[in-house]
Amino acid sequence: MSCFKLPKGLIKELEIMIRKFWWGYSGGNRKIHWVKWERLCEAKEVSGMGFKEIEKFNDALLAKQVWRMINNPDSLCHRVFKARFFPYCSILEAREATVGSYAWKSILNARDVIRRGMVAQVQNTKRNSGKVFGNSGCQSKSKTLFGGHVTRLYQQR
Repeated sequence: MSCFKLPKGLIKELEIMIRKFWWGYSGGNRKIHWVKWERLCEAKEVSGMGFKEIEKFNDALLAKQVWRMINNPDSLCHRVFKARFFPYCSILEAREATVGSYAWKSILNARDVIRRGMVAQVQNTKRNSGKVFGNSGCQSKSKTLFGGHVTRLYQQR
């Protein structure tokens, strides 16, 4: 689940199996559903059962892979994908390739989850310069952003 986007049909089948097990379905005998499934999927802190919605959980695990690639550029996974799919930019700027593996396409779909939940913090590396962005601006083909100033990515809370 953390490497590939699960097909919607498989997700639906898995959730049906979980529901049948939980509700005590056997053969053609259906039991009474006392609580909505959405209520059971809520966190335990808000009086739910804490069941995971499989599609959201799958997206979260894939987003975690993207986050690891952003924060660990020396990892083997990052180096392989960078060499093949985004050699001149970051994973956040990578374009979808027509001939990409299913794993790469899954990671690109999860990248949008990361984009929605992150904030860039730009800091000045020279204490007395007073310039925030420097003279060079953002260069998409180099590793430096904003004229060599440090850029950190944080997860929004």
